[in-house]
Amino acid sequence: PLRMKIAWSVIRCTRSQPLPDAYDNKLPYSELSSMIVAMMTNRWICIINNWVEMVSARRANNPLSSSLLADPLATAPIIRMDEFTSKDPATRANVLRAVLTHFNLLAADASDAALAPALAVFDVHSQVGSKMSGPKATVVQPSDVDVICRCVQLGLARPAQDGQVVVGSEGSNVLIKGSLGVKA
Repeated sequence: PLRMKIAWSVIRCTRSQPLPDAYDNKLPYSELSSMIVAMMTNRWICIINNWVEMVSARRANNPLSSSLLADPLATAPIIRMDEFTSKDPATRANVLRAVLTHFNLLAADASDAALAPALAVFDVHSQVGSKMSGPKATVVQPSDVDVICRCVQLGLARPAQDGQVVVGSEGSNVLIKGSLGVKA
């Protein structure tokens, strides 16, 4: 919308901080191409920070982490979408097995044949025929990518120092500690 473009132009010209950012790291949001991109970037960084803080606090307050009374969020498997939908069949099978085992839907020692029906779901493109499978509007511009990566590096600096996340590839890849599908 025109109003948003005008507001973003004013913010960029004055170099004011358009959004409250994660941990007041003065992230370079004003260098991004639009307010929408800045808001999406800020929200994603805040979500990762909030998740890490919440899980850490819940683990610290739950002495029963290995029992049936364990806090389900403190012990939940962490799955990145690229791990869950990996093209590598072994990675996908390992991640899916870990998830189904965590929720007691599959025995840890179950055969590959028992896992096969769950893996078969990935043989079907779930968005075929829907609007989601068609062309997408370009929101993030190529010039935004490097700025977003810098925002990620700065915005996730604290949990990275604490060993809760690994910010790799100069900000373009983030791993949360304990993420399934990642070989340590």
